[in-house]
Amino acid sequence: MLDRLLGLSDPDLTAHFKEEGITTTLFASAWFITIFTNILKQNCQDGVVNESLLQVWDQFLFGGWQSALKISAYIIISHKHLLLKLPFEDILPLMPDCAKAVLQQERSDLLYGLIKKEFKGLKFSFFISKLSAEFEESHKEVKL
Repeated sequence: MLDRLLGLSDPDLTAHFKEEGITTTLFASAWFITIFTNILKQNCQDGVVNESLLQVWDQFLFGGWQSALKISAYIIISHKHLLLKLPFEDILPLMPDCAKAVLQQERSDLLYGLIKKEFKGLKFSFFISKLSAEFEESHKEVKL
């Protein structure tokens, strides 16, 4: 779903990723599985959890997976100028640093202000609902 959202919000970056054979699952799966703990855990000292991580979790608990998708899209797009210049083998190792740079420096309220500004006019809720419905439709024949 993140690949599709990137395609809607930044076709140039999506085209570059496609050209390089990159899908967001190569790096963003870890972000979603751990809700960014894998990125921010390095700053935990003496068992005290990083404030940025707590703010991301608060947003996740409040906004659900949509908030995680928005954060992920913002992380990627905010580094577009750099990512467009790099080949596959340089992009993947850079992505954790891109996430750290965004999540560590921004307070949660500032981060969401930046996300709103970046995606102004793009109706994430609408697109996420649409993409979810497409996924459900395409997988309704599969019974687990």
